[in-house]
Amino acid sequence: MHGLDSLLFFVWVPMAVGFLGDSLDRRGVRVLLYCLVVPMVVLIGAFIFGLGGGAPGGIASRVGFVYCGTLSILGLSSPRRFFWAFRALTAGIALGLVATALVATVIDAGGPRRDPPSMYWLVAVVIGLPCFLHAMKVRARPSRQRLHVFMSQSCLPTRDRWQRALWQCGFDLAICSDTELSSHTGRLAVTFQGTKSGFLLDVSPTSRLVADRELSEEIAAQWGEDVVSVNFRYDDEREQETALVAAAVLTELTNGRLYVVEHEAWWNGKEAIEAAQDVALPLELHVLFDDERVPKPEDWQNGLKEFGIKLELPAADDLRLLSGFLRATVDGKATGFAFAVSPADFVVGGDRFPASDAVPEVFKMTESANFRFAEGSTEFVAEKAAAVFAEMTGGIVYDPQNSEFITAGET
Repeated sequence: MHGLDSLLFFVWVPMAVGFLGDSLDRRGVRVLLYCLVVPMVVLIGAFIFGLGGGAPGGIASRVGFVYCGTLSILGLSSPRRFFWAFRALTAGIALGLVATALVATVIDAGGPRRDPPSMYWLVAVVIGLPCFLHAMKVRARPSRQRLHVFMSQSCLPTRDRWQRALWQCGFDLAICSDTELSSHTGRLAVTFQGTKSGFLLDVSPTSRLVADRELSEEIAAQWGEDVVSVNFRYDDEREQETALVAAAVLTELTNGRLYVVEHEAWWNGKEAIEAAQDVALPLELHVLFDDERVPKPEDWQNGLKEFGIKLELPAADDLRLLSGFLRATVDGKATGFAFAVSPADFVVGGDRFPASDAVPEVFKMTESANFRFAEGSTEFVAEKAAAVFAEMTGGIVYDPQNSEFITAGET
């Protein structure tokens, strides 16, 4: 049979890689994939420049080189693409072997052949059938760069409701797509803290996660049939931060549970929000003040204008009613910070509050204006906003990063 050694080459090698498929990102497997690309490049180069004649080893071998090289390139770029191609091409090979055996059987009476039909059937059964069965079974190892929010299907929010919740929780994340969450599949473009970003997003039943080996049957059994998973997938650290913020707010909004695959952690809404704040808004300032000296919203805005900051505030007669992300503009650049007012006990009674170093006036304060922000332009705006707020209320600024108290006069 012509090319039997070639068939073994371009069936067995991808099949061997397939057995290692759960570890495509391991260094040894990636080296193997790179090595399989080299013969294909050499073969194509020889063909273009007319070198080597019919080498190496006939048409079947040349097809094998290209086959292995193509699969290897797919494996290096995306394990998921590799396995889709591996299954499709291997199924084609198996069917081709069966077709060859059928043709050999039908035309066997036409004259003497180098190999009897039984040899073709032997190859189809010994090589084609195991290869086909394995290709249909093997799956790429699920990436650990993903988040899952589990919730009742009836709790899936609209796109607008999710967006409002993001701002109310104090996060500068704007969804750039009009597609509803329930029907979205693919990359979701967002603007996070003034920078374009995004992540892959889709909604699926828990049964699909089990089929894709992304969730164990034991965990899936704990959820009812009405439960769905909103799946977030990311590539780099920035996308991870963005996805965590979006997933945390969605968890809180739907009273769901967030599964962080990378850390194998399960969080409720409150725990998820705290984790997202630590990542996206790691810095804090607190202005402790007396509730009888609350400034008017327009006075606070006018005070910030002296620093070139235009602060946008929702319609409210009392700043204590504001909560969420407050937008601001500095030199034409959009920025902002998270703001909320709480009882002073929320800060004064905290674990990080250095009571022994606090000025006596602190313990007379009844309210705390809380600012959360990130480094950069948001830090400048938040610090100025806190300073102006402290000056207007005669309050005291507490900086938990440095365990430092700053009086209104010092601001």
